[in-house]
Amino acid sequence: DGVLNRLGSKAESVEGEMVDRFGVIVRSTGALVVLSSSWRVYKKLVDKLAQAFFLAGIPGLMESTPTSEWDELEGKRDYSESVVQERCREIRTWLKSNASRVDTWVALDDLPLSTEDDFFEGHHVWTDPKEGLTDAHVAQAVSVLG
Repeated sequence: DGVLNRLGSKAESVEGEMVDRFGVIVRSTGALVVLSSSWRVYKKLVDKLAQAFFLAGIPGLMESTPTSEWDELEGKRDYSESVVQERCREIRTWLKSNASRVDTWVALDDLPLSTEDDFFEGHHVWTDPKEGLTDAHVAQAVSVLG
């Protein structure tokens, strides 16, 4: 994931200290959690996040961005779009569909969203997958959300 865990973490795990940091963002801003991670397509991983958030007292889990279309005949995605472009498009689609509910937003991601799409400039907090979510990222996200 690179936000709630870091490279070298146990596969499909979240780290408590990063979940706690994420909780600071949500509780101090009243933010709604919208999951754009690839984890959103796997029920067991969404359940794992929901449990970790519940145990940490983080409200509002969660909505998800739409997933990319699968080719019904081939059973696979169109890989002409990069993973970063795909993530950007999915987040933009959710924001457009929910514009009346969104005053401000921030995307926490270990993908370089703002270097791919100018729309994310000032709204993207990039987390280094080797470090995950740090206190500096929390301060940056809280500042963006006001």
